[in-house]
Order: sequence, then C-alpha cells, then structure tokens
Amino acid sequence: MSIPVDVADLARALTDFDAGYLLTVSGEGRVKVIGMVPEVVDGQVVVSSPGRGSLRNLTLNKTVTMIFPPRDAGGHTLLVDGDATVAGGVVRVSPSGAGGPRAARPRGARALTDFDAGYLLTVSGEG
Repeated sequence: MSIPVDVADLARALTDFDAGYLLTVSGEGRVKVIGMVPEVVDGQVVVSSPGRGSLRNLTLNKTVTMIFPPRDAGGHTLLVDGDATVAGGVVRVSPSGAGGPRAARPRGARALTDFDAGYLLTVSGEG
C-alpha cells in the first residue's frame, strides 16, 4: 500500500518525518546519498550545505530524489522527486511528485528494530 502526497501539502507531510536522504546522480550514473534535515520554503525543499560531491552532481543532473524513512517500524516512507537548483551552496528542490510505500515487515517478526525495516541502496563511485 502506498500513500500519495500532494506536493502543495509537502511542508505539512514532512512534519511526520525526521531527517532524510538526498540522492543525486553523477555524469557517470553513480548515485550520491547524503543525510539532510531540510525545510520547506515557498513550496521548495531547501537543503543547506549538501557537500561538494552532491553539488558537482547537480551541475550535471538536476533531477533528485529525497527519501524520508518512517519514524516507527512499519510506517510509510516518503519519497519526493524533483528538480534542483543551486545558489550559494544551498540546494532548492522544486518537487514534482511525492508519496511512498509502507516499509516491509519480515514474516514472523515479533518486533522490529531500527535495522529490520530498511532499504538496500547500491552506491558506487567516489564518496
């Protein structure tokens, strides 16, 4: 089951999540993942100080995805797609879509820890 999120309601939706991850892609197709605590300003998701690798990727590819894991095991993850601009080392993402799946629950699980409901991201290249 997945949850749709209207991008106009993204600021409210993000109050249900803590820190997230910004995914950018290099010219060679390598994914860069960084942790972030964004804020929503005028309908854009603002990420301060993303790092040189992410900024370099954004000069080549403006398309990004942001992932916000659930606070509680079994909750929904929020995925936000968008296009980014960079000014003064600050990234501003104009969201184009948002929503997300419920985290998978292992069969027969009694209780979940922080590591039981996770995601596998394969990342290669420079850090």
